Amino acid sequence: MSLRCSALYLSQYRHTSPDLLATGDGTRSPTIIGDVYIHPSAKVHPTAK
Repeated sequence: MSLRCSALYLSQYRHTSPDLLATGDGTRSPTIIGDVYIHPSAKVHPTAK
């Protein structure tokens, strides 16, 4: 249930505040699939998906 609610929040952010969601191209930053929030202090490997 909580994952479903999180998905709904992230989907809503895509429409209301897309700047809050992570972006990446898969070369120098991770490949982002779907709606994702990554905390600014998090370290994510560039090959992560």
